[in-house]
Amino acid sequence: MGGAINVPGNKNRVAEFNLFVDPEAADIVFKTNIKKVLVPLDLCNSVFFSLKDFEKLKGTSLYQPVYSMMAKYIKGIYTFERTKGAIMYDPVAAYFLINPLAFTITEMDVQIETQGNLTRGMTVAEQRLWGDKKMNVLVTQSLDKNQFKKDFFEIFSDKFNK
Repeated sequence: MGGAINVPGNKNRVAEFNLFVDPEAADIVFKTNIKKVLVPLDLCNSVFFSLKDFEKLKGTSLYQPVYSMMAKYIKGIYTFERTKGAIMYDPVAAYFLINPLAFTITEMDVQIETQGNLTRGMTVAEQRLWGDKKMNVLVTQSLDKNQFKKDFFEIFSDKFNK
């Protein structure tokens, strides 16, 4: 989970937090020849649960602590993102490992900005239709949100029933 391809950053104007805090490490990873899948803010910002959604956990040992935590999280995140729901950053990234077929992905040439005064930590995707490209990462573009929500609450309800 990291990066922002076509949306503003959440740490500065263009950088997502995870890549902003250590762009040199991210640069090393993006330059390696290992298979990589990026779940950027572009997708994550579109996947959020309302406080009412978390009521699906009623009857589980998680309901009270999760509901309380999400109420505070939703209130806090509204300040920055103006969404009235819990953005599901890391759960979306983890869900790719559970159900990759729920995602659409595009192969891209992405580099990490390590020097820029205003752009440090930016994920810079080559989006021109021409020129040499080194396709180095699969970028998630969309997700079957209904399937994600169904699976999310099903997994937690099954694992944490009282």
